[in-house]
Amino acid sequence: MGTIPLLALAVVLPWLIAALVLYLVAFMVTSGVNVPLNDQLARAGDPDRAGQLAAIRTDFESKWVHWNIVRALLHTAAFAFLAWALLVYGAHQPHENASKQTDASARTPAPAFRSGHPEPAFRSGYPQTAQQVRPTAR
Repeated sequence: MGTIPLLALAVVLPWLIAALVLYLVAFMVTSGVNVPLNDQLARAGDPDRAGQLAAIRTDFESKWVHWNIVRALLHTAAFAFLAWALLVYGAHQPHENASKQTDASARTPAPAFRSGHPEPAFRSGYPQTAQQVRPTAR
C-alpha cells in the first residue's frame, strides 16, 4: 500500500505516471473483484459442512485465478515502468556527474602523487604519464 502514495509524490517522469496508473488499476481489481470473491468464499461456510463444495470451489476458483493473473500482469507492467524510469534517470546521471566533477576539478587542484620521488607526478593540475615523470637528482 505504500507504493501508491510514494509514487504519487515522485511523479516527474511519464514512466512513473504510467506505473502509478497501473498500480491504481491493480488496486481497484484487488478491492473490486478479488476481495469480494474472498468474502463470498468465507460466507460459504465451513468446508466440512458445505453441501456443494465442488460447485463453490469451481465458481470461486476460475474467477479468482483469472483476475489474479490480471493483477499479476498489471503489477509486472508497473514494475517494468519503474525499472525503465530508473534506467532513464540513471542514464542522465553520469553526464550530470561528469560535468559536476569537471567543475570541481577546475576549482580544486589535483592531489599530488608521489612514487618515492620528491617531485609530484601532477603539475599544474594536469596528470602526466609515468614516462613524463622524471626523478630529480639529489
